[in-house]
Amino acid sequence: TARKSDIVFRYGGDEFLIVLTNSDCDTAAAMVQRILDGVEDWNKNNSGTFGCKLSFSVGCSTYEKGSDVLETLKEADARMYQNKKEKKHERN
Repeated sequence: TARKSDIVFRYGGDEFLIVLTNSDCDTAAAMVQRILDGVEDWNKNNSGTFGCKLSFSVGCSTYEKGSDVLETLKEADARMYQNKKEKKHERN
């Protein structure tokens, strides 16, 4: 799903980061949609076999040259938790 120029790594216990190089919000949105589609396909084809479904929450932030990388990460993290919270409300 990621491009060769992107960097994918584990950031925490169950958190992963994908750093999109030379991209914009449209590129990020397209990647998120590809991941969502992949998770949906996996759930459709495998959730019965494994007895569980995959899910994930997304937070996106854009790093501007000269800005604070940690602040960019904090912004993405806050958005991810907001997305997670919204999904919990949808299920209830």
